[in-house]
Amino acid sequence: IYAKSDSINSFEKFNEDSLGNIAYSMRYQNTSPRYGMIYYDPYQKLYYRIAMRKTNYVNEDKTTIKQIFDQPWSIIILNKDLIKTGEVNFNPSRYARGPIYITKQGLLIPLRNSQANTSQNLSYRFELFKINL
Repeated sequence: IYAKSDSINSFEKFNEDSLGNIAYSMRYQNTSPRYGMIYYDPYQKLYYRIAMRKTNYVNEDKTTIKQIFDQPWSIIILNKDLIKTGEVNFNPSRYARGPIYITKQGLLIPLRNSQANTSQNLSYRFELFKINL
């Protein structure tokens, strides 16, 4: 099965000597390419694989450290036979990686919330994406 992202060419090995180093672990998790959830769309009989691309740890301003949700990401689209049919890139400053919901109308992708989510302020806004193959 070929379900590779166009943007991931290799993976970085986690330095085992750094297992207890929280700063190293956070940097590795926030910047290293990896694959995430696989979703099944029963309406279109498609699979969606989440891919997180490699990114720099420090923003262009050289002072802001990126967080885990700042990592660029994409959705790899696979047909019912698990053949890759496309890949859609998402801007992490606008779209969060999850939760993603599958509906008859398409995918509901969450928008990033500019306010911090607390137990009193836990809300999501979504944008509908239609997959047309």
